[in-house]
Amino acid sequence: MKKALILLLLAAFVLPVFADDALVMPKGVFRFWVAPNYGMADKKFDDDGKKVDIDIPTVAVSDGVKFFNLALALEYGVTDWITAAVQWVPGWTLWSTMGFDDVVIPGPTTLYLSQATLGSFGDLFVGAKVQIVGPKAPVQNSDMRFAAAAGVKVPMPGAGQINFPGDFLVNESVVMAEIDHHLWGMGVRLYYDYIINPNFFINLYNETILYPEQKVKKSVNFGDDSKVAYGYDLTFELEPQYQMPLDNGIILKAGLPFTYAMAPETKIDGTGQDNASYLFSIGPNVAAFFTKAFLPFELELQYKLPLMGKTSFAMHVVSLQGKFYLKF
Repeated sequence: MKKALILLLLAAFVLPVFADDALVMPKGVFRFWVAPNYGMADKKFDDDGKKVDIDIPTVAVSDGVKFFNLALALEYGVTDWITAAVQWVPGWTLWSTMGFDDVVIPGPTTLYLSQATLGSFGDLFVGAKVQIVGPKAPVQNSDMRFAAAAGVKVPMPGAGQINFPGDFLVNESVVMAEIDHHLWGMGVRLYYDYIINPNFFINLYNETILYPEQKVKKSVNFGDDSKVAYGYDLTFELEPQYQMPLDNGIILKAGLPFTYAMAPETKIDGTGQDNASYLFSIGPNVAAFFTKAFLPFELELQYKLPLMGKTSFAMHVVSLQGKFYLKF
């Protein structure tokens, strides 16, 4: 049964990322992000790329995985072309359900599958973003921007391995799937903006997170005390972005990112899990930036729609991002 759960437990969650254009913060400016996210998936993409039920084979079918998550980030303009950042995405899952009903098995015994939840914590990304090409960058250019960021993924605590069906014999909450890997990683992000006119540019983005082989102590995803070779997370994104200044210092914005995320097969204690995955999605968004407020802020609404995938949840996510600016 543990093997049968692998594809479910390693399913990918895609949440909106922070600051995936080549812009950086002005010197001396803090930006605080808060992003509540609501996600729902009633299907998953199997290893053939087909949409199928989310299930525990031969046991139960989910009527929909749902979660409410809070993502956070803090950025600071060290110079006009270097920004330091701490990002917590997916962040903290305040509520979730795997959508299973309780199951009565011969005995009779009740499996309290309705108590199955997602893990509480995502991992941290700590790093710095350097704008290499741009209006105030080392290579000055007003027609394009190019930036690179490097950082470290810092694992947050995991829930620990589940024992099926024993953990479900008690009517208590059980974490069935983590929302992040809980592994140390090293990452590079690349950002390129081609500026068509002052109101419109096209952004290209890449993120590569490498995970060296390591032993994990507490993990639903991989099993306690397992030696894990996860490999990498790879993301590509193309997004046209438009903005329109209005009176009173208000700027309206809109974007349409196309995102492709993938990961190779995981090896646990040297054994391949046949779980290579990818997810292709779009995420239309609209925003309003209030530049003349006492505390300048921006509100952005985004909807993530999964289009194709493999070994991934077909997760729909609605995100409301609040960005608050403070200069010292």
